[in-house]
Amino acid sequence: MYFIYFTVFVLMVFVPVMASDRVFGVSFLGEEPTEVLLILFLGTIGFAIYLWEEKKFKLNFRKRIAVQKESHQIFKDLGEAYSYIGEVNRKLEIMKGAALGMGENYKKKGALAYVPFFQAFALLGKSKKIIIQFWDVQNKQLLGEVKTDTKLKIDSGTTGKEALERMENFFETEDYFFAKSPKDIEGVMGIVAIKRLLSSHRIEDPEMMKALVSEALQLFILAGKKIH
Repeated sequence: MYFIYFTVFVLMVFVPVMASDRVFGVSFLGEEPTEVLLILFLGTIGFAIYLWEEKKFKLNFRKRIAVQKESHQIFKDLGEAYSYIGEVNRKLEIMKGAALGMGENYKKKGALAYVPFFQAFALLGKSKKIIIQFWDVQNKQLLGEVKTDTKLKIDSGTTGKEALERMENFFETEDYFFAKSPKDIEGVMGIVAIKRLLSSHRIEDPEMMKALVSEALQLFILAGKKIH
């Protein structure tokens, strides 16, 4: 492209020579008008080439920006995919840890048997104030309760029954998040209550919470439907 500009420049330099040799109809227009016309013609060609190059540059620039945006989006999607895979693996490890400890933990006394579940609920629920209850579905009777803090208290005669009777397996109140096992086992339903720390506090994965409640319920059943 620089060669074209150079050629136009050289031709413009030799315009007086071409005009003096009566090229391009000098005999009809005269030398000076011919020079003007030749310079205008060559200048127009140069300007047109410049505009064409500028348009081409802008088009290439837009394509480059589009490719960069696409690359950025691809890297962003890959990052999110890796984060999601890491999150899934973390949750699988939580479930695996709770399940593997079930065979040994059911022999432990009281809340000690449910420590792996407390740890899992604390990680997923972002709160260490947790209560796990087990209810007789038919009689609406509380069969057992374990909690991370003995000072924690919910109205088991009202709130526990409310969680038991509600159609949703996950819901929240002003003070607690509630998740219950999707199905009862031998007429017993498991419910977990996680203390809400702030009004902006949210549970990101209710389904995992319900799955953990089901595993805790299995431990309770394995222990003979009682807290040792």
